[in-house]
Amino acid sequence: MSAANDPGQPEALLFDVSTRTEVELRGGDRASFLHNFCTQDILGLPVGQGCEALILNVQARILAYVRIFARQESLWIDSEPGLGPKIVQHLDRHLVMEQVSIFDSTRELTQFHLAGPRARGILEQALGMDLSGWKPLQHGDHQLFDVRCQVRRNDYLSLPGFDLLFAATRNRTVMEGLESLGVRGAEMDLFHRLRIEAGTPAYGIDIDESNLPQELNRDGRLLSYTKGCYLGQEPVVRIRDLGHVNRKLLGLKLDGPEVPAAGSKVMQGGKEVGQVTSAAFSPRVGSAIALAYLRRGYDQVGTSVQVDGQSAQVTSLPFVTP
Repeated sequence: MSAANDPGQPEALLFDVSTRTEVELRGGDRASFLHNFCTQDILGLPVGQGCEALILNVQARILAYVRIFARQESLWIDSEPGLGPKIVQHLDRHLVMEQVSIFDSTRELTQFHLAGPRARGILEQALGMDLSGWKPLQHGDHQLFDVRCQVRRNDYLSLPGFDLLFAATRNRTVMEGLESLGVRGAEMDLFHRLRIEAGTPAYGIDIDESNLPQELNRDGRLLSYTKGCYLGQEPVVRIRDLGHVNRKLLGLKLDGPEVPAAGSKVMQGGKEVGQVTSAAFSPRVGSAIALAYLRRGYDQVGTSVQVDGQSAQVTSLPFVTP
């Protein structure tokens, strides 16, 4: 189901996501350094573009799920709340002679996420510019209500969306400006429901250090197999050559409205075949939905399973598309 065709979907929502981690890398060696510690090709990332990536340990266990943005004089790493110290410590541990400075800038910034069918039009009106040609994760610095703002296209809720980052001291100015254009603030419970509908995993909820990259079932977005060496690469390539992992993240569409708890077992014929990580009731889908890891052999779309006594079907992700 397309969000644009859902008559009940709000036209423009504003989420305050200021607790999201923002780590900044500066210095002449920043690109070559970060290239060695994540799963994407940072050397080939043009200024003004972004990518999804993973930061791994040597065993290819996931330390962070990130989005990386290449700016004119820096690289920014965006991730889940609370991961700043972990990311900074991990990268700093590997610094030797490289010209790189690493900063956790989270507390200095306000970050809003503007999403919905009218999000682009409202932002174009506020900025006085055309955003129709912007690609996913494209970004730039612009004046928003006389506030210097880093604008990023980011559709991670399966709705047209933009991240807005600016000095925390200018929160009220930007909020009042957006409200004057018809934007309304929304609760984070709705954000997480939309995130699940979009099939977007969250570190600390759907991902932790027990996971391997291919278990996320997002290889095309997260992994470059042509970039050369990086920390954790050998296990990643070995898994690729073997052709499978033992579990994958997929969707579950339940037959009723009852929302299973995180950690609920996915069963088939009295056998545990997976585990729920996130769940919500989705008006856009018309039932409860969940993200879950399914064991190999039970991860085919259309497979029938049970969760907490409810029938469910395995689905591909996302549940809805922009």
